[in-house]
Amino acid sequence: MSIDFFSGRLALLLLSLAGPAAGTELPAWIIEVPASLRTLLVADTGNATLYEYAIDRNGGVSVEEYYMSIGEHGVGKTRSGDRRTPLGNFIIVDQLDTSRLDPKYGVTAFPLDYPSIVDSMAGRTGSGIWLHGVPEGAERRPERDTDGCIALANDDLADLATRLVSGKTPLVVARKIIYAQEDEKQAIRSTLEAHIEQWRNALATRDAIAYLSLYAEDFRYRGLERGEWASFRAAQLAVPVATEVKLYDVLILADPEDEDLVMTRFRATVTRDAQSATWTKRLYWRRAGEGRFEIIAENND
Repeated sequence: MSIDFFSGRLALLLLSLAGPAAGTELPAWIIEVPASLRTLLVADTGNATLYEYAIDRNGGVSVEEYYMSIGEHGVGKTRSGDRRTPLGNFIIVDQLDTSRLDPKYGVTAFPLDYPSIVDSMAGRTGSGIWLHGVPEGAERRPERDTDGCIALANDDLADLATRLVSGKTPLVVARKIIYAQEDEKQAIRSTLEAHIEQWRNALATRDAIAYLSLYAEDFRYRGLERGEWASFRAAQLAVPVATEVKLYDVLILADPEDEDLVMTRFRATVTRDAQSATWTKRLYWRRAGEGRFEIIAENND
């Protein structure tokens, strides 16, 4: 079977539900979760529910539900001030002390990394998208009542906050939760793992041809066209220095809006001449044919 995980042909195999039935499986977009990650969040904007998926050490999954409010004008944020909640894959980047902020943010707030690099590439603008609480005494706001953030009741958020990790916990914001057969998730998982390993090996062996072959023709990096960026990277890789590259904590999330887009995020340690550097890397892959993806964007977190 070809690996067309989110293609129209395979959409018939996806089961759309109002919410998790028993918390025993993860939504379709959650392809691979590192062992170090215990909590994932999925916002089902269609039924005003935030789901917390907890993964135990044996791989078992449990789920909690929280009522939430979203943007006054719904979802699909495209510009600053449109009062819409963005759709996509995001990471919680910080926790804020809201005691000196507007009371509308409630007990605490967790900024998200919107706009992501792919949001910016698509021309989507805006900032300040948070997961936050509510004013005291307004524990159940209308389903559409924020400037674009996601708002939870204060007691719910205070409980949830103990399990959220800045720079690590992902939040998928979707129109409606869907599930997929596990063999289809395994197929896309295997494909992306192979691509990531090719990226790692090419970097370690300083094979510029193999490395650059993974990048799309319309790839851009910090304002550089692909050709200019590729020349720069090829020159870097041409320097003959022994390199060791180790990757770990791999997270793979398919995009809830774009069936051809997948985000991979991992920790990378690169050692050259006995000196090591470690950072978190994000690669965004676009389907480029049967069993093949290509990198359209990247950044370091």
